[in-house]
Amino acid sequence: MKLHGIATALYDDAEGRTVVTATTLASESADKIFIEKVNKTEINPSKTGEVRNALNMVMDEICRQPAQRGIIQGGIHRGREAVIPVEVVYGTPFEHPAKVYRTMLLDAFPQYFPKRKKVRNSPVAELLKKLFHARHETYGQKGSRIESNSYLFYHDGKELIDHRIIECDKLVGVEFDRLHEAAKAGDTEARRTLEYYARQIARSVKEELHEGTYSTTRFIVCGEKHSLKYKFLDWFDLKDVFVNEFVRGMGNPHNVCVKTSNDRPSPPFADICATYIADQFDILEGVSRKRHIYARPLDLAA
Repeated sequence: MKLHGIATALYDDAEGRTVVTATTLASESADKIFIEKVNKTEINPSKTGEVRNALNMVMDEICRQPAQRGIIQGGIHRGREAVIPVEVVYGTPFEHPAKVYRTMLLDAFPQYFPKRKKVRNSPVAELLKKLFHARHETYGQKGSRIESNSYLFYHDGKELIDHRIIECDKLVGVEFDRLHEAAKAGDTEARRTLEYYARQIARSVKEELHEGTYSTTRFIVCGEKHSLKYKFLDWFDLKDVFVNEFVRGMGNPHNVCVKTSNDRPSPPFADICATYIADQFDILEGVSRKRHIYARPLDLAA
């Protein structure tokens, strides 16, 4: 069985160009979710044709996804067939020209917003959701469903602060390197120490989040560019240890993507979409332990 997902974003890049991205993900297991295709289109918000073409490309990709069905293998619904929705994760930067985006969407798709005055002050995310669901209802594959979740991301084309490596950071890096070498050599105490630090960081991140934000957090970046403090999370299964601790006490735990400065960036919302796909596999397969999940680039598919 293969599960699919779409991650799409509307944002202005560092040069001030308005961009629409659509990333298609697919997987046959929770632990290997790959990016199949990425489309990135620059648009002029004042040119209705460009806006319509770019969003039509996203919606066509959503409607192209096949119906998904699977047999639940664990829990009280074991043996029951389930219709699994295609995950659509979408959004904008936290700061974005909402009025410009609203106007261009309403101008490009008047057929979906016949009562324009009622929605002219709606959040951009609500307008996008309306577009995606209305289009899929008419043109989606027979028997298919979509589930949409909106997110915001922090986007800036330049670094906001000086990320110089300070001496304290270097010392921490040296100590973790020592523990890493010892753990690789079979030192169980060194391995346990690294796991302890992974759990400590997870707890500190959890404490910084508000109640509502904590329960919906699916993407965490540890450390700033060039930082050595968190590179140890890339070793062994320490990101899984981090996630397992992070979701402890969460009412409805889910998979989480954890990234450090060593990780390759993914297209907007692709990693979050991957966590939703992994959650679907977990439900089907009766897996309860949550872990680090990310969208793997195409060149890792071989």
